[in-house]
This record gives sequence, structure tokens and C-alpha cells, in this order.
Amino acid sequence: MVGRGWKQEIRKMVRENDPFHFVSQRFVRADAGPSTSLRPTPSMRHGTPAETSPRFVLWSSSEFDLMAASSRLVAYEPARSLPRSEIRSKSRTNPSNLARVATKQERSTAPCVSSEQPVPAQDGPPPLRIVILTSESLLSNLMIATMVRELPGQVVGIVRSTCRFKGKNLPQFLWHLWRQSGFRYIAHLVLRSLLDRLVLATKGLTRHKPSVGSLSDIGTHHGIAVISSEDINDSETVAQIQNLRPDLIVSVYLLQLIKPTLIQLPVRGVINVHPALLPRHRGRCPIFAAIVAGDEETGVTVHWVDDRVDSGSILLQERLKLCPEDSALMLLYRCSMTGAAMLVKAVKLIEGGNAPHIPQDESQATYQSWPSLADQVLFRQRKGRYGTCLDLWKYL
Repeated sequence: MVGRGWKQEIRKMVRENDPFHFVSQRFVRADAGPSTSLRPTPSMRHGTPAETSPRFVLWSSSEFDLMAASSRLVAYEPARSLPRSEIRSKSRTNPSNLARVATKQERSTAPCVSSEQPVPAQDGPPPLRIVILTSESLLSNLMIATMVRELPGQVVGIVRSTCRFKGKNLPQFLWHLWRQSGFRYIAHLVLRSLLDRLVLATKGLTRHKPSVGSLSDIGTHHGIAVISSEDINDSETVAQIQNLRPDLIVSVYLLQLIKPTLIQLPVRGVINVHPALLPRHRGRCPIFAAIVAGDEETGVTVHWVDDRVDSGSILLQERLKLCPEDSALMLLYRCSMTGAAMLVKAVKLIEGGNAPHIPQDESQATYQSWPSLADQVLFRQRKGRYGTCLDLWKYL
């Protein structure tokens, strides 16, 4: 019988029972399931005398359901007093208690997991530290800007060679070239130099995105050290490059020969980009040599650097069709843009340890230094053009 005095009935029953026995009460709720569990009585929670055993009441599956929803109780039936051993055996075989024991065992055998977030594993090999060797010009700056953009944080230094012709100043160099190549070729070089300076000075007016600046601008914008040197092989420059701790050195249109001391400095070696299909047209003027030779195609080669001129094993090579309307300046621009993308690809191959070393066929090798007067005649016979400011401006 359930009424308002059910709490008093429970207290009375507890007082009447033997304190040395457990007291079990069974409450039947209209919506209660068959599962039950042992819960301590309030007398135990507030402390039990040392001479008495703790008392338990067999409650419904939720500790507070009985107290909070007394109106839903439909029956009250005092149960018999149970011995301590029987209560313990029943509690051990209770499915809910067995589930608790299993959970504790799983937790004890589970591996310890730190609350700190694990450091994600780095995908692939670490990026290379790259130092670029170059002689500053519009096209070399375009290539370097592409590398810096596509390989963020990897270019740690740029060494700019200020030497155009070793052992000669500018007037001596022009006089030597006048005698070697004639007026037309000198005019072509002077035009290219002036165009480089014009475009670099007005880079914001060009349509090339991103616009290219000087090497100093590139270094300042990206936080890259820029070193100027008349001789990249002298001890002071080599020491500065060594302080940058390069893994790889990249040569971009450098007008100096790299000596063994510098070649052996980086762990991954030195690579160079050359606007020709090596082993043909090694040397200073490969575009001019391809036009004079009447080649139907030219290309770009990325090769490993050894102690000779453009003779190292080939890493990458791509072909370009030589169009009749191409001037020497326009063709060099096409090769330069192709070469910039190839350098980025070559760096990634070297990082992955998959860079090839294809030996050059020395029987097919040709070499072109500064063109001679006879070469100028052949160049005109092939309807070759050096190019004008409008040719390069059209691309930029």
C-alpha cells in the first residue's frame, strides 16, 4: 500500500529490523524495469557506528527515481532479511555489477593515451635549403621569382655575380666583343641590358603577374639574403655561402664557371638550367647557335654541374618548337619560362631522391662561345632576328 506516509513506513521497518542484518526492500514502479541495484541508505552516507554493519536498501535502477516520483509507485512489499553472504553473492552475480567489473578491466588493460595532441608526422622528406647563383637580368629575375613563389621558405640566399667578362672592365669587354662579334651583336646586348633596366624600373606598369623586380627587391620582400660578388669562387664568397648551409645550389644564367670547391659544398650538389638540348649548343649563346644551325626545335635542359662547361649528366629536358616568327629575344623568353617550371620540378625530384643522372653523349656535343663575324653572316642568312623592345614587351 502506497500513500503519503511511505517514508515513515520505511524508517519504521528499518528500526524494527536487526541492525546486524541487511535490510532489503522491493519497490515496484509502474514504468520500472526488472533491473535493480544496491544503494546505501542515508544512515550509511552520514556515517555508520563502528559496532553496526552498514545497511542497504534494494532500490530501483535509478537512485533518485523513487524519491522524485513517489506518486508513480503502485506497490510496497517488505522483503525478508537476507544474510550478508547471500547479499554479497547476489551482488556479484548482478549483471550491472559484472558490467562494471568488465569496464574496470578494460580500462586497466587499455593503452595510456596522452591528453596532449600528437605532433603530426611530416609527409615526405624535409624541404631543401637552396642558394641561387645568377647574373642579374630580366629573365633570370623572372625565373628566380618563380622559384621563390613555388618553393616558399626554401630559397635561403641569392648570390649575384657582377662580373660580365672575367679579367676585363666594361670598355675592355666591349672592345673585345666588337672585334669578335661585330656591331650588330653588341647592339643586341646593349638593347637587352637597357630593356632589362627599363622593365625592372617600371615593373608596376607591366602585365606580367606577379610583376618582377630586382634581386634586392625579391630578397627584401621574401627575407632572402642577397650577396653581390665579382667572383663567386673566391674564399670570402664561398664562406658566405657556406654560412647559409645550403643543401642544393641552383645556377640560373650565371656567366661564370663554378669551380670544384663550390660544387662540393652542398650535400645534394649543384644544378644548372641551360636553354638548349644538351649536349648540343653548350656555352654562352645557345639560342643564337640553334638559329644559326637551322634547328627545327630547341629546348631547355636542367643538368648537374661538374668541373666543365655544361657537360654534367642530365636531370630534366624539354623540347620547344622553333617557330620562324620567333626572334632570339622571344625564344629566350619562352625557354626561360619553361626552365623556371623545370627547376621547381627538379628540386622536388631531388627532395624525393628520384632525380635522374643521364650521361651526355659526348659525340653529339657542340660548343658556342661569343659569335664570330662569320656566324653573324649565317644568322642573317637564316633570317634570324635579335628582337626589339616590342617583342619582349608583348610578353610582359
